[in-house]
Amino acid sequence: MGYSKATGIDIICRELDVSLDEVVVFGDADNDLEMLEHVPNSVAVANATPRAAAAARWHIGSVDEFAVSQAMMAIAAGKWPFTA
Repeated sequence: MGYSKATGIDIICRELDVSLDEVVVFGDADNDLEMLEHVPNSVAVANATPRAAAAARWHIGSVDEFAVSQAMMAIAAGKWPFTA
């Protein structure tokens, strides 16, 4: 069995007894493509590669603008989903 970010998420979900619908992933590069395509709630940052941005369902601001931490705080506050 090969391992990737996507298979790692599957293992974590199984161990924690959560579904993929309960998971949010953030990516910015082509090495995130499989994960972004695999998880329904996938988020790309504004400075993502074109392929990573295309693979993600949701889009947020740049890493330089702390968009990931702001998104995580919004998720924790129940302000999810974002506008696609």
